[in-house]
Amino acid sequence: MLSAAGMDAITYQQFSHAMYGVQEGLASAAIETVTGKIEHYPQLTSRFGIEQATGVQWIWSAETGFSSSGVWNDIADGRGQVNSDTKVALLGASRDSSAGRPGSRASNWSLGLTNSDGYIGCRGRCDHLQLD
Repeated sequence: MLSAAGMDAITYQQFSHAMYGVQEGLASAAIETVTGKIEHYPQLTSRFGIEQATGVQWIWSAETGFSSSGVWNDIADGRGQVNSDTKVALLGASRDSSAGRPGSRASNWSLGLTNSDGYIGCRGRCDHLQLD
């Protein structure tokens, strides 16, 4: 999806820089005025003005890691096989994360490439548009 929009997934390093300035350790569920209603929360806005930067939804990272205990599976639409223990970093934390977990350096390496859930989203990055 991101590449179709001319974007890339964000790396952990880019994430920690871009999301700097949020109130560390705070999830949106702790400050919502109406349960499940996400609004503008200054505490969760980065110094660069990125709204809901952390503590709202885990986002996919560009980085992957590996576990030595995996097996190979044909889940890549006929374009090779994927090790089932290939892990992808999730960044930022979800709205109902435990206190202390969300933040500009939060990462979760426990999920595999095929995982999908309502608490996981994505953010893309791209270069500035330069008109000639």
